[in-house]
Amino acid sequence: MKTENTASIKLKDGRFYKKGREFIVIPSVKKPASHALVVPKSGGESFSIPYMRLPAYFSNFHLITQEEIEKSLVESICPSITGELVSIDAFDSLGFPSWRLVID
Repeated sequence: MKTENTASIKLKDGRFYKKGREFIVIPSVKKPASHALVVPKSGGESFSIPYMRLPAYFSNFHLITQEEIEKSLVESICPSITGELVSIDAFDSLGFPSWRLVID
């Protein structure tokens, strides 16, 4: 998914990305249920970030609400991390997991 960071990102290795840079965010191959792979659009080394932290940096990703969690227990559907409604144990059309997979 092509997106722009809405907050600056500082990585443990010292890399720093100012607000407003373009990135490609895709599910991690190594940890598809818990991490995303973030690739700077302008080039450079990619990095991994937990799904729970994506909403702090990218507006395309929203945390699940308590109401959505409760509703998912009854209806067996919930939003994926990109907001698409999916089964609680499924991945969306872009390959991102449901929030229930992430938090369980």
